[in-house]
Order: sequence, then C-alpha cells, then structure tokens
Amino acid sequence: MASLNAARSLQGATGLAGEGFSVATVEHLLAALVASGVTDVVIEARGPEIPALDGSSQGWLDAVRERTFGPEISPLVVQEKVEFDGIYFSPSSERRVSVDVDFGVEFQGTASWNGSFESFEMDVAWARTFVPAAAVEGLRKAGRGKGATKENTVVLGVDTLRHPEEPIRHKLLDAIGDLGVLGRPLQGAMHVVRGTHARHLAALIALDRHAQQNGWAY
Repeated sequence: MASLNAARSLQGATGLAGEGFSVATVEHLLAALVASGVTDVVIEARGPEIPALDGSSQGWLDAVRERTFGPEISPLVVQEKVEFDGIYFSPSSERRVSVDVDFGVEFQGTASWNGSFESFEMDVAWARTFVPAAAVEGLRKAGRGKGATKENTVVLGVDTLRHPEEPIRHKLLDAIGDLGVLGRPLQGAMHVVRGTHARHLAALIALDRHAQQNGWAY
C-alpha cells in the first residue's frame, strides 16, 4: 500500500514494505499516478522491484492513460507555510511542485510542475534516471546500480540527453513520485532544495504530523 507507514527510503530510490510484501523503486510509477490524479488502484508486482522501463515515467503514464479510475479522495490541504530540512510547503489553490537542483558545474537549475497532466506529460514524464560519469565506478564498488543498463540509465557526460535539462526534470519527477506515499493528494505547493528520496519522505512525514497536530483539513 502506498502510504507513509509503508514508505521506505532506499539507496537512491523509494520503496514500500509491510506485512508480507516489499517492493523497491516505486517512484516513477507513483509519479504517473500522482500526475494522473489516481488515488485508488491495485497493482500486482512480481519480483522485488518495479520495472525500470526506460528509466522515466513515460511507460507508466501511457498505461495509466488507457484506464478508467474512480474519483479522487479528499486532499491534504496546506494551510500555512512550513519548512522541513530545505523542503518548503505553502498554501495554493492547486498542487504545485518545484525543485532547485545543484550538481556542481555539470547541472544546476530549477524546474517546476503546475499540477496538470499535460504539464507532466510534456515537461517531466520522459526524463530518465541518471548518474554522473565520475560516480559510476564508486557505485559499482559499493554494489549499487546492479539493475542499471544503457536502456534505463543516462550517464552524464557520456550519453545523449533528451533535453538539456533532463537530469533536473528527473529530480522533479522523483519529487512528484514521492508525493504518492502521502496516501492522498496534496493541495498546496512543495518546493524542494537539493532533495533526495530520504529527505522527501522525512518532510512528508513531518508535514503529515504537523497537519494532524494543527487540525488541517484531513
């Protein structure tokens, strides 16, 4: 189940775990569901990890587009500006997500999503998982990235990008996907400064706790 109680921060990914189940790398699938407004769906996964496809959300978005789903559940409404370790939430009549990304001289910039399906499809869904070329050997020695291939991971400085801002857009995709573990839509704006999956999850847990303590619409 996609919920804060089930969410797990993994190395470079987000997972879900509970009694009798565990699945890794759910963020790209969840991003497609969040962008499509899907809040009630059953997905059967055979194996320990959601398929990487091409490293983006595009394949999942195409699959979601072909299905019909019920109405959304009530959102968590952000009622005041709050900040948790560099991740900022503020009131907004719509859901909005933006990121500040800084990978040194290689890639720096900002990207944002206005909450619409069209914006996600055009500006975000196609952005693939990436790794800086200088980090590849260290990740291999650490035993990470075993599922990475030329088909699902972009090596910065080596592979051709789909867009000059593809790595920045993928960080935005990850932030949108991690919103899926909130268990309900977020009505508000989230701004992430140099985010990671671990920090996204910690901030969402803190936001949920703050909302309950302060009687926000829930």
